[in-house]
Amino acid sequence: MIAKDAERRQPGRQDSGREDNRPRGGGHRLLRSSLEHSYEPNLDIDWNAPLVDGAYGMSAHRVSLYGTELWDQLTEEQRITLSIHEVCSVARVGLWFRDHPDADAAALRLRRTRAPSTSSTR
Repeated sequence: MIAKDAERRQPGRQDSGREDNRPRGGGHRLLRSSLEHSYEPNLDIDWNAPLVDGAYGMSAHRVSLYGTELWDQLTEEQRITLSIHEVCSVARVGLWFRDHPDADAAALRLRRTRAPSTSSTR
């Protein structure tokens, strides 16, 4: 009865070939979209491939020294190397928080130390 009601609400709906023939909800669409727009790094990345010569690790304007006098003194090769090092550093911290057994406690401590004070200092 439920399947027939669903078919009435969706005119022209064709049989999906599934045994229960229930309409697929948003959850199915989200899962399918997630699979289509994500990847498995262990399978989808050629980890043995060399780095692309001349490619920054991130956009140059995102590098910490960009726009400074020191940045202007760096060679292009040094700028590229710095950008790659900074990306690796950020990734390392992210991986530590993901894999470390004390990561939740460390994140909580970090949030507490950076939280704005609610007390007035007048």
